[in-house]
Formats: sequence, structure tokens, C-alpha cells
Amino acid sequence: MIQSPGDTFEREFRIVGSDGVTRWARLSGSRSNVSGQVTLSGAIKDVTEQHRLEEELRRAHRLESLGKLAGGIAHDFNNLLAAITGSLELVELHCAPAALDDVATIRHGAVRARDLTRQLLAFARQQPLEYKVVDLAELMRKVERLLKRLVGTTVEIAIAPAGSGLWVRADESLLEQVVVNLVINAREAMPNGGRVTLGVEPFQRTPAAALPAGELVTLFVSDTGVGMDAETRNRAFDPFFTTKTHGTGLGLASSYGIVRQHGGTILVESEHGSGSRFDVVLPRVEGHGAKGAEAEPARASAYAQRKVVLVVDDEDLVRRTAVRVLASLAYDVLSAGSAVEALALVAARAEPIDFLLCDIAMPDRDGPSLAVELATMRPGLKVIFVSGYAEVPIGAMAGARFLPKPYSRDQLAALLHDDAWA
Repeated sequence: MIQSPGDTFEREFRIVGSDGVTRWARLSGSRSNVSGQVTLSGAIKDVTEQHRLEEELRRAHRLESLGKLAGGIAHDFNNLLAAITGSLELVELHCAPAALDDVATIRHGAVRARDLTRQLLAFARQQPLEYKVVDLAELMRKVERLLKRLVGTTVEIAIAPAGSGLWVRADESLLEQVVVNLVINAREAMPNGGRVTLGVEPFQRTPAAALPAGELVTLFVSDTGVGMDAETRNRAFDPFFTTKTHGTGLGLASSYGIVRQHGGTILVESEHGSGSRFDVVLPRVEGHGAKGAEAEPARASAYAQRKVVLVVDDEDLVRRTAVRVLASLAYDVLSAGSAVEALALVAARAEPIDFLLCDIAMPDRDGPSLAVELATMRPGLKVIFVSGYAEVPIGAMAGARFLPKPYSRDQLAALLHDDAWA
């Protein structure tokens, strides 16, 4: 209420149009009294986009806080899984045939747990990325057969024609996970069957402040399902929010985290009863001359002589499992539970040490700084960092490799036998 002459005022209010679309308006103005005549003057401004951006910022803050929690849980869980999966592989080497089915069941459960932690890390935006230049049209063709098996016989998958040169710089496996998650979400929105359409095209809509700068490309997934009301649409990417009876609420949240980690965003268009469309918007790159770290190094079958590996990890279960796995691969193994112990061990040893297998996050000292000092003491030391998630940048040490926990015996063997170390 305006109290006295000369008052200024500002009010915001919501307008629901005849088309059912909600918009926000801001009324601002002033009242004046000239010779006893009171006049009002002001203006009305459409602030719908500002409200949308403010909500996007609030969502980002919520996701950041929950992401830190999810990343911490995933880190600890991956340490446990590293010990479980490593021990399982050692058991399989000596397991009686009658027990192999039981071991396979345990392994299957561990793999499902590993995939869940990857979803948590993707949501937390702490998943280490392996960037390469990806042709989105080719990506659609690669996953088409998988998607058709995934949705069943009642849902039709259609791939829209795509132009050439629609390239992005991305971790291809994580981008495939985003597509799968979006298609699963579409399938769940069509309990009686329907049609899912996927496509890739240049992003041509009016850019908003929340979108990445520069030339953009969109990978879209649309469906003919039940659609979403405004409340569901606004919470679509909230972690653990789901409208499904048995859903985890992580599919869309982890997809959003992956895309944000790639410098992009996901836009949603949906109305109740009218289906949904999700647009994965990413920065576009040139397809030629932009090679990343995608080239697979050549593998050597084995070493001609026995090598020595120093394992440094503060988690006792993980360290002991790594030692046993390396011993099963015919390596000589040294181990240390802390940076201080590792430095003392190397200083006291005259014989060569070929490899350092080092955890990134340790309570007394981080892995990269320890590795730099050990490499100074032992020139030519080959360094492999391991972690539940890459919370410390490893780029500070040139030539180091990274192996995410939980890793398999074969993955570790292949990295140690890599000809590229030479």
C-alpha cells in the first residue's frame, strides 16, 4: 500500500495466460501530488526470464551442496569396492568350479554397485573425464541398437536425420550414459507404448544467459508420453526425486551433472499430457585437428624382467588387496600406508623401484605432491594415481596415469604393461 505522496513502489506478480503458461511481471512506479492532484506513473516489465535464471541458480547451489555429499560417499564406497572386486578376482583364480556361479553372482552385485557410484560421481561432477572429439550423429547411430533393446517392443525408437560436422569435445561413454538415461526416462513416461525421437542439430533458439557462449549443438530426446506438470518439470533434475514407483531419482540428476561437467546444460520442454523434449546443449567444436587423449596406447603382452611396484594407500583393505593383485601378476611389491612411510622406505632402499601406485587423497599428504618428491629421489619412476574420484588435479605431474577405483586386475595389468611407458 502507498502510504504518502512521493512514495515509490515495486511489486512482482504472477500471470497465468489463457495458454496456461505462467509469466512473471514487475510493476514499479511512484506517486506524486501536484497542487492536490495525485498521479501515479510507472511501468510493467516482463521478468519471467530473470525468475527462470534465479531458479536455475538456486538449483545449481542445491546440486553443488548435494554433489559434495554424493562425491564423498562415492569416494568411500569405491574404496570398499576396490577391495571387494580385487579380492573376488583373486578368489576366482583358485576357486573350485562348483563355486564359480556364486562368485559370479557376487561380482554382478559389485558391478551394479560400481555403476551406482559412477552415477553419484557424475551427478557430483567429480567423474574423471576422457575427452575426445565426438561426432554426435555417429554416437546416435552407435547406440540405436542398444536403445531398441532397452525400450522393448511397445516403444518405437526413431533417429532423426542429422547434418554433418556436429562435433563436441566430450567423454563419449558418459555422453552415451546421458542418452540412455534420457531414453529410459522417456520409456517410463509411456507405460502404454509410444514413440521416442532422437536427433542432433545446431542449436538455433534465442540464447539465454544460462547457456554456454559461442556456437552450440543440441542432442535432443523427445517422447509422446504423459508429459510433466510445472512442479514436476521444475524438479526433474533434483537428486532422488522420482515419479516412478521403483526409481532411484539419480538418472536425470546424474545426466545433468555430466552435461554441466562438459560445459553444457539440459533444457526441458513439457506440458502435462503433451509429451516431453530434453535438449542436451553443448559447445560445438571442429571435427578435424582436435585430437584428445582418446588414442588407445599399444599394449605389450608381458615384461621380459620382473618389476617392482610401490603401493601407497592409507586404506588398509585397499592397499593389501592391491599388493595381492600385483603379486598375482608376478610383480615384486612394496607397500606404505602413508606419505611419511613411503618416503622412509624409498630412502632406505638401494634397489630400483619401477612403478608407484599411489592414492590421490591421503590424510597426511596428497598423492601428487608425494609422487613429485619420490620421482626426484628416483628419476624414471613411473606413476599411476588411483582414487575413488579425482579430487586433486593430477596434471601437475607430467606423464602420470590415472586409474579410477574400483579397477580390475586386467586394467591394472594392461596399464603396467603399456608400451607407451618406454
